[in-house]
Amino acid sequence: MNFECLQTFIVLSQCKNFTRASEIMYVAQSTISNRIRLLEEYTKCQLVIRNKTGIELTEEGTLFLQYAKQLLNVETVALREIHMLNMYRDHLNVACAQWIHDCWFADDMACYSRNFPDIAVNMTVDHGETLISMMHNSTLDLAITAYNINTNSLVSRLYKKSKVVLVEKKEQYSYLQKGIRGKDLLGLPLIYSDIWENYLSDISEHLLLDERVYRIHYNMLGSAKSFCIAGLGCCFLPADLVKHELETDMLVEIPIDEISARYVDLFVTYNRDRLQSTAMKSFFELFPQIIPD
Repeated sequence: MNFECLQTFIVLSQCKNFTRASEIMYVAQSTISNRIRLLEEYTKCQLVIRNKTGIELTEEGTLFLQYAKQLLNVETVALREIHMLNMYRDHLNVACAQWIHDCWFADDMACYSRNFPDIAVNMTVDHGETLISMMHNSTLDLAITAYNINTNSLVSRLYKKSKVVLVEKKEQYSYLQKGIRGKDLLGLPLIYSDIWENYLSDISEHLLLDERVYRIHYNMLGSAKSFCIAGLGCCFLPADLVKHELETDMLVEIPIDEISARYVDLFVTYNRDRLQSTAMKSFFELFPQIIPD
């Protein structure tokens, strides 16, 4: 399969217009059309549908897009690793979500690089679901996510634990510092983040019966935090993510009666096949608290 065709399909899926895709890729519009035609001949499926404004993906095209991105990522990783063989003793492909990177993992990997300067580090920051998919495709050595996975090829071990707290901007909601009851959540301008799905689903189901109670929806914890700092609502976040803001009174915690404490459990998921590599041995040597099999 031609990787130029895959890249073209990805660009077209993003801009949804043949003319715009040709401008982005600096090729003729006929080249874009030919590459898409080759992919459709290869897959024996119609991948895009032209409309008045541009194109939209078919159901088959939407599914194929996921695999196109994975294939291009595998090519990129492979070329990078081949080139690194000339300069470094080994390489470590690691990944985590943005907030995990900002709270802990950036410092951990900086420490790793200082201790093992002859090992190259390839860092990816993305959503947990994407990272787990990359782990299954063996494009990562290890990833830090909220998923505890144990299969024939992948193993998870606890990395960090952080309490979930409800926070708000002190100037707007200081009167709530004394605490609220669970049902009082209904009257708050809540900011939704993906922490609700994994750790607060029972609260959502039993207390917040209508999604319209959420003032703002965000699927990235760091972004939800920025809206909270701006005074636009209250948000459940990992305590470590807002440690500085709580210490400086930029944000304050709202205690909630009748609701038990929740914790975000984060796991190092690693690939068994890479466990004996120099890079992985060095990682677990530096962080012995994460015990591998």
